[in-house]
Amino acid sequence: MICVEANPYLARFVEYNAEEAGLKRKVKVVVGDALRAIPILSGRFDFVLIDAVKEDYLDYLRQLEPKLAAGAVVVADNTGVYRRDVKPYLDYVREPAGRYTSREYDFGDDAMEVSVLRS
Repeated sequence: MICVEANPYLARFVEYNAEEAGLKRKVKVVVGDALRAIPILSGRFDFVLIDAVKEDYLDYLRQLEPKLAAGAVVVADNTGVYRRDVKPYLDYVREPAGRYTSREYDFGDDAMEVSVLRS
């Protein structure tokens, strides 16, 4: 698992929690801005959680797309509260002729968008 975290304090918190859970060897924490970190990440991803600068959700996804495995699941957090900010992202993943099958999960006070990359 790779976690990209811009805040060094929160990155240390992630590392601490991974160690406490016995997952230190399975979790890599990259400290930095996601738009700069994503291009240098290697490997294929079958699951991605996007929870960062809301206006950049679509940019994150577009940078990740070449690295996504067929059938990859992409979860975008806070799509209810920040609907206006993530609208370009939602329009993209919900495009009927697009690359994703997507569904919103509404929790009343917020929502998540879960999208699956079509094979």
